[in-house]
Amino acid sequence: MGCRMQDDNRIEFFGALAASHDLISTMVWTTIALASVIFLPDGNVARIIMGIPMISLLPGYCLVSAIWPKSDGKKWGPSNISTIERLTLGVGLSFAVLGISSLVLNQTESGITLESTMAVSTAFIFATVFIGLLRRGALPAENRFSITIMKSGEPAIGEPVDKVVAVGVVFCVVTSVAILAYALATPGAMGEYSEFYILSENGSAADYPTNLTTNHTAAVIVGIVCHEKGGAEYTITVGIDNSTSVTTLDTWGDAVILRNGTQFSRTVHVAAGERYEDVFSFEMQKPGIYIIHWWLQVDGVTDGYESTLKVVVHGS
Repeated sequence: MGCRMQDDNRIEFFGALAASHDLISTMVWTTIALASVIFLPDGNVARIIMGIPMISLLPGYCLVSAIWPKSDGKKWGPSNISTIERLTLGVGLSFAVLGISSLVLNQTESGITLESTMAVSTAFIFATVFIGLLRRGALPAENRFSITIMKSGEPAIGEPVDKVVAVGVVFCVVTSVAILAYALATPGAMGEYSEFYILSENGSAADYPTNLTTNHTAAVIVGIVCHEKGGAEYTITVGIDNSTSVTTLDTWGDAVILRNGTQFSRTVHVAAGERYEDVFSFEMQKPGIYIIHWWLQVDGVTDGYESTLKVVVHGS
């Protein structure tokens, strides 16, 4: 008896899978999109095209499919909704899922990156697809939701509200495609920028060395993330005033003594999509209150990137 029930469950599951062209297409699209993120370079057009539905439609649509497995209905109900309502809810819920996942990722070590966001979206999509297939498989075949071509003579959309929703969905899709086409046709409009930040020695945005004693070595991590097309050459300058006397360093292996009248700089090349981090060690020789400045030039141009740290130095 137990084996018979297990066999029936398998038949129902695979029967739902065979009829669920929408969910099968979703899984195929998700797999290709994930592969494009892993194997294609940053800024590739295919990554953008494949990634947009992964953020704006598929997670919410799969969640809707898991909640409402029944076939189309003319009215809202506890078990069935129309196709237009599925698509509309799918868009709204996708952004809700993206927001919640971003909050969670922001608390993790990996942070919010394209790779981590795609990984979470992929896991969510496959989990909700599996649940949706199980729930569809538990229904009679004629009651399972599936996307079908309308019969001849059947009105495309029956209710005025559906017409308004349909026009809204079409408008959003057309607008999104137009914006994407404009962005691809004018790459400069997509924006090239860099991230510049200072972390404490343990890699966090807290516990900075703000209380020092003279001749005591302190350290921070200086980081850059390059979103410039083709990479960029960065010049990092550090000092406690705007002195024109700059000492160029090849590395930051040894601690430097920060004092008035002297700045220190080094130049590094970072490829597009790559992250650079290095430990900067320093000492202060005189008691006082100082503001340490780190300035960043991108390909020799000062673009306003600056990080500061206020320190209080006590006599030893």
